[in-house]
Amino acid sequence: MMMTSSKLIAGGAASVLSLAMAAGGGLLGAEASPTASSPGQVLQVSDARPMSAHFGATTTARSVAVHARAHAAEQARAHAAERARAHAAEQARAHAAEQARAHAAEQARAHAAEQARAHAAEQARAHAATHARAQAAEQARAHTATHTATHSMSHE
Repeated sequence: MMMTSSKLIAGGAASVLSLAMAAGGGLLGAEASPTASSPGQVLQVSDARPMSAHFGATTTARSVAVHARAHAAEQARAHAAERARAHAAEQARAHAAEQARAHAAEQARAHAAEQARAHAAEQARAHAATHARAQAAEQARAHTATHTATHSMSHE
């Protein structure tokens, strides 16, 4: 079910009214005195008749209705196109934002994993170096103790 906006209805009504006024004014202008008029001057009209006397009421109503339908259809197309553009833009923004969030989260996970691997490797190297130094120091102490004990025995 298509809903018609109040702007569309008001625009159609205004167009119909302006068409009717233009048609009526054109008829009166065609019958007016050919002499130039200045603003505010009252002109004598020789044959001021209702519009229905010039054209049949059915013809005028039909013509106004045709123009009104055409204008309403154009307004509906323009409104639908504008709504479609706005909706497409909003959908594109939402999709881009979602893609950015997903990409950022994936990048953060990948970076965290890489940092964890690098940190673990560094920690392993540091631990191995510390362990090697401790072991070397222990071996040096043991060697020194053995050497001192051996050297003391040889001097006795």
